[in-house]
Amino acid sequence: MTKKRQPLRFDISELLDEVTGTKISYSFEGPVSFEEIPVKSEVKGRVEIMRLKDALNVEMKDFKKKVKVPSAERKFFFELPETPEDPNDIFLVDQKRQKIDITEPLRQEIILHFPSIPVCYTGCKGICPVCGGDRNKKDCGCKVDETQENKPLSALKDLLKE
Repeated sequence: MTKKRQPLRFDISELLDEVTGTKISYSFEGPVSFEEIPVKSEVKGRVEIMRLKDALNVEMKDFKKKVKVPSAERKFFFELPETPEDPNDIFLVDQKRQKIDITEPLRQEIILHFPSIPVCYTGCKGICPVCGGDRNKKDCGCKVDETQENKPLSALKDLLKE
């Protein structure tokens, strides 16, 4: 029997009538699914939620599995801010159900902490982009185009020369 994947939702009802600075903590462990990210194992970690004047501060701690994220913080607003800095970074408290859902902020943190060039171990030479050969087993001899147009940050070398 397969387990149904549940979003990461936490009851915040006891914080709604508390003073600014009041905190509650939760631990979580279980199957989770994220858009565009295949999750092959359960996700576990801790969440600390602090009452702010017009929002909740949510800190996610110690969640790890191949991608380690030591800490992440997001603000969950009670109402949509008038002038949000980044609309993709706005998270709202579900006031009707008195819950918050950290599925999306956690997905974003995983993406941010995922290695941009994944390798199987430190020191791995990787796969040849031309022939697809494993560079750890043998040097394929392929010529990789190292022109500046393939290296968007190569212009920074010129600044160091000046």
